[in-house]
Amino acid sequence: MSDTQDRPTQDGYDDLLLAIVDALEAEGFDLESNRLYDFIDPDVLEQLLESATGPVTVTFTADEYQVTVTPTTVIVSEQASTTTDSQ
Repeated sequence: MSDTQDRPTQDGYDDLLLAIVDALEAEGFDLESNRLYDFIDPDVLEQLLESATGPVTVTFTADEYQVTVTPTTVIVSEQASTTTDSQ
């Protein structure tokens, strides 16, 4: 399952962070135990998106979630497990 949050380009920095947090929460991300700063620098993310002269997509992981951010959307999906249990 994945959650997509639309974010109009003209919205501000706080709206970007809220869209990311809302999308992570919708997927079950534990915000009480984790901070967004533990996974990505929001200031750098904002600079990347605002200064891009062409299409830009930034993807990062937050625990078991993959977060993809464009200037207009935030998509969060649970990553498939890549480890195997050898018991």
